[in-house]
Amino acid sequence: MGKDAPLALISIPGVYTAPEIERALDAGKHVFCFSDNVSIEDEARLKNLAHEKGLLLMGPDCGTGGRDLKAAVDGTTLKDGVALLDQDPPVKVIVVISKPPAKEVRDSVMDLLRAAHKPVVVVFMGERLGHHEEGLYQAYTLEETASNQRRWQKNCRCQTLSWRKVKRTSRLTTPGGPWLMKRPR
Repeated sequence: MGKDAPLALISIPGVYTAPEIERALDAGKHVFCFSDNVSIEDEARLKNLAHEKGLLLMGPDCGTGGRDLKAAVDGTTLKDGVALLDQDPPVKVIVVISKPPAKEVRDSVMDLLRAAHKPVVVVFMGERLGHHEEGLYQAYTLEETASNQRRWQKNCRCQTLSWRKVKRTSRLTTPGGPWLMKRPR
């Protein structure tokens, strides 16, 4: 990969990370960042910048971290990733595996999953979600998640866009690609 690659992989000491992420986003690159010790304020700011540019920022701390679903970050990358998968024709089933979201973020994440045009299997590790809805299966274990993804994959080959009759209120934005959904802030 060279300077024309669409993705920047960043794994440097935390104090140098935020400026490098910003530089990569300004260059129009998606970012996969393993670096840790990035402040949550910088993470939120950079994920919002990525969203505005139609790009994805995975991380910081992709290896073991996961602050995207904290209130300060608002699930920005998860929401943009789900929008990407929902608009990608070869994707038949969307699977979300995550730590449980902050209470302040949960409703907007679940609303986005319910509004998907494709079936969704979601597991928030360690949390029993308790109920299922048409087109949205809320699993408890990874095994249950995989089993339901396979079941829905078999059943939805001809029904990709007709699992639910949901009026789309979000519009698509074009920076970085026509796949990102413009979410209200």
